[in-house]
Amino acid sequence: MASAMRGVGGAGGGGDGDEAPWTKPVAVPEAAASKSGSDDGDGEWTTSFSGDKLRGGGDAADAERASMRAFFDEHGFVVVRDALTPARVAATVEEVWASPTLLGSNPDIDRDDATTWGDEDWPVVDNNKGFLDAGDKTVLREAWRNMQDETVVGAFQCVLGCDELWGSVDRFGVLRPAGVDRRWLTDVSWPHWDQHPWTERGFQRVQGLIALTPSPSTRDRGGFMCVPGFHRRFDAWADAHPDPDRDETKSRVSGGGRGMLARRGPTLVPRGDAIFDALRVVTLRAGSLVIWDSRLPHQNYPNLCDRADAGAGAFRIVQYQRYTRAADGDADEARAVQARARESVAASAFSFGGRAAAASLSFRGGGDGDGGGGDADADGDDESDDGPGFPDLLTPLGRRIVGLDLWPLHANATAGDGDGDGDGDG
Repeated sequence: MASAMRGVGGAGGGGDGDEAPWTKPVAVPEAAASKSGSDDGDGEWTTSFSGDKLRGGGDAADAERASMRAFFDEHGFVVVRDALTPARVAATVEEVWASPTLLGSNPDIDRDDATTWGDEDWPVVDNNKGFLDAGDKTVLREAWRNMQDETVVGAFQCVLGCDELWGSVDRFGVLRPAGVDRRWLTDVSWPHWDQHPWTERGFQRVQGLIALTPSPSTRDRGGFMCVPGFHRRFDAWADAHPDPDRDETKSRVSGGGRGMLARRGPTLVPRGDAIFDALRVVTLRAGSLVIWDSRLPHQNYPNLCDRADAGAGAFRIVQYQRYTRAADGDADEARAVQARARESVAASAFSFGGRAAAASLSFRGGGDGDGGGGDADADGDDESDDGPGFPDLLTPLGRRIVGLDLWPLHANATAGDGDGDGDGDG
């Protein structure tokens, strides 16, 4: 049987002289694989799981979730194809280009005119022109709808083994076509961790992104790479390598000197490590979600498209997703999260819209504690531009994810203490 993740095996060991498990070829059941084989699909390179099956419910959804979790446990990442519908993908891409807090903040940027994509006009986030971060996230609509999407949330619940999650809207990734202008070329090889190898042992968290444009196996449009299975070698690798923040030789773990960035940002893999040879491309069609264990070395790779006439189609665009397990039954921590969520939203609205904007926010759900949800339907899929804004567009699930309402687990614990207000029950 041909592997549905062809070529995942790589050279090199894990630093202790033994052949590391993550260097062995990966074979997966054909029944779990997407067999489209097309350049705009997940194709034969990566096993993917069906968003349609997850939405369909019943035994098929249960079986798909079980297969997803098994794959994630083995390889440290999982892909859900069609996590978002084409309509939702298109609406989100439009928001990236048009929102006054994203690319729409500069009227000189024209998605169809490559002469306007230069550095002089392009926004910068954390000294990086490949990210977009809305200063006031309360003005976004599609990003919040994606954050509370039941298929997306369900995939994170599956890999985290927990229904009660907290999360928020994260940043976007936008790679300009470096084939049009080489000055836009991003790093070709920069595998890194967002989990510190020496101070954060074992499982800590997951990360994810939704592809809003295809990243095909041709590797010319930019995409995601990781080292499958390295989560099982993470601690052993750290044991076999010195922490440069403690080692007087100052190993080149972050590209030189003591600039580890690990306490404030990513930890780069040392140059020359076998990890570089084990990196594998994870192809994604538009609308696919990839979730990975933060112990996997990972990176994006450059967008080499040279089609200036492709307009917006020349870009690689993703929305990053981040969720964490909510405190198990800890009502005090849940209340603290709820208070911070409400304060953060109000402060953001006030900073960007003034007192009236902050005063217009509604933090209370419906009278029955179901979180309201404005005029959005059960999936939060109101596609109208003049539909409800944040937080009214949030579904009951979305309000709990954000922390505006308590999960029943926490609300019931609070009620048991005799000091609950019933917010979020139900």
